[in-house]
Amino acid sequence: MHTARLSSNTGTPSRLSEKLANRNGPRHSVYWVQTKKASDMRLPTHSNVLDATNMGDASAKVEYTLVGKYTGDWKDGVKHGYGVLIYANGNKYEGEWVEGKREGKGVYWIHDKKHKKLRKQFAGDWQRDQRHGLGTFFHEDGSRYEGFWANNKREGDGRMLYGSDRSVYEGQWSGNVRSGRGTLTLVNGDIYDGYWLNDKKEGPGRFYYKATRKMYEGEWVDGAPKCGTYHDNYDHDDDDARHAFGDDDGDGSSALRRHHRFELPEVSFSLEW
Repeated sequence: MHTARLSSNTGTPSRLSEKLANRNGPRHSVYWVQTKKASDMRLPTHSNVLDATNMGDASAKVEYTLVGKYTGDWKDGVKHGYGVLIYANGNKYEGEWVEGKREGKGVYWIHDKKHKKLRKQFAGDWQRDQRHGLGTFFHEDGSRYEGFWANNKREGDGRMLYGSDRSVYEGQWSGNVRSGRGTLTLVNGDIYDGYWLNDKKEGPGRFYYKATRKMYEGEWVDGAPKCGTYHDNYDHDDDDARHAFGDDDGDGSSALRRHHRFELPEVSFSLEW
């Protein structure tokens, strides 16, 4: 058994460690959350009930909820440096910490209960416990986003490879959705290059239809073409099309390297309420 003092505030994490060492440097700790009242606790090896001996009171039982297990560096009593936190639900974070929060480079895994294994969800930059900076997010359906983040949302330049239909988008994001200039390449070789707003085609853009060699150029509204021109027999060499719009490497990388193929006017959007 291990003895530790729990916080008097309900829900405040308290540390029970294998070694009662100074809270600086490398250390192994287990996190718990108190659900009843403050006491001096003795932790049994396998139980979710702690024996409690209060100051001047009789022994009592106190329920607790496991938050997770941390192994890594500490500074002034908080996680600081490099460490691994395994959460009670089986999820895992491994990487850098600053003053008790995930900050710097780190990888986050999700516990897949169905397959009984860890699945990598995010690898990249963190700031104050949020995805912030450059990183890759792996979706459960096989989709993958590579690009910039701000406050846990896709923000700035990024690339999404969609697992459902193997289409590829590379361009600008805002508030977790496609907004700004971007290129969408479909698995059949069709491609849209133009502007987006709130995840829909909006503003000037061009759509190339590979099968018919036609190209639409004009305005888009709410994801649909409006007020434009269709060009027949668009002069686009088949081999060039394969390299520019196809998927030579099987992962959409060929199309991504040819982002912003068309010259379009610069556009800025403003919303009025």
